Amino acid sequence: MRTQIKELRAKGMTYSEICQVIGREIPKATLSYICKDVVLPPEYARRHALIVQENAQRARIKAAKTNALKLQARFERINQQAFVVVSTDSIENYEKICLATLYIAEGSKYKSYRGLALGSSDPDILRLYMSLLMRCYGKKMDNFRARIQHRSDQDSNLLKQYWSKQLNLPETSFYLSYADKRTLGKPTTNVEYKGVCVISCSGADIQLELDAIARLYGQKLWGISSVG
Repeated sequence: MRTQIKELRAKGMTYSEICQVIGREIPKATLSYICKDVVLPPEYARRHALIVQENAQRARIKAAKTNALKLQARFERINQQAFVVVSTDSIENYEKICLATLYIAEGSKYKSYRGLALGSSDPDILRLYMSLLMRCYGKKMDNFRARIQHRSDQDSNLLKQYWSKQLNLPETSFYLSYADKRTLGKPTTNVEYKGVCVISCSGADIQLELDAIARLYGQKLWGISSVG
């Protein structure tokens, strides 16, 4: 058998192919030891690289199919949860519908951002949004992060102090502020304007569920949904 293995290896066969020919599963380490003195044909390196490339391609295709099935199952599970929310009367589900309505109008969408993010220049809107997330999905204050988008002539430190006080968020929860370059040389005339504060936190599944809830609820109101 050792002689056969060496002969097959000398022809340029891979260890997997050798095992298939001899009809036995032998560890690659053992085959490597047996064939340590075998001189491989010149074309082996090119053929081996091609085999590796083909195997990698098959692995990618298999992984893509597996991920697609997982994603489909994930969407189906989330849509079922949304269906239950829209079709079941309770205070909790009513609040989720309120949150979903707010989020689909003002929040980031899954295609462009994976997670929860909603911005507003109105502190009341953000307090409502944060409160509903805490009540409906168990989010905590330390889960939230904030970023201020403001005009170029505004003081980012003063704005951070303002929003920190309004939202009861520590200043350490704020990312670096963003000044809109399009406003350079254009003085801010509205002294009440404090920029837009964007509140973000993890929760891609929540993001998808809120989108599904809002759409199902809209269909229900319009009379085209299967929701009772």
